[in-house]
Amino acid sequence: MARVLGIGTGLFLLAVLLVLTLFLCVAFTKAGGALKNVAVAVVAVAVIIAVILIALPRQPETAADEGVTVITDDMVIPRIVLLTFMVIFTLVALAFLVVFHYVEPIYAKPIRTR
Repeated sequence: MARVLGIGTGLFLLAVLLVLTLFLCVAFTKAGGALKNVAVAVVAVAVIIAVILIALPRQPETAADEGVTVITDDMVIPRIVLLTFMVIFTLVALAFLVVFHYVEPIYAKPIRTR
């Protein structure tokens, strides 16, 4: 099993994806004009890539040896928990983006009366 900085390759890729997504999201949010909307697309693409990386892990394919070996996946529950938290926090982040960015209230100036 390949290790990067003491952790698995898949977890390292997820961490790089998260950091890159946060950087791009902040960079595009500070941009002007229609480029601000690219932040939503960046988050959506990152979520899709992360879900694919979590749901379809790559393992070395070997031929069946004597047909007696039973392989179980002990990481199903941690993957589901991680995926659940990612979905929840993505939905919360998108809700905050809509509430605080797209539907920000515009207050009327008070009318001066004598």
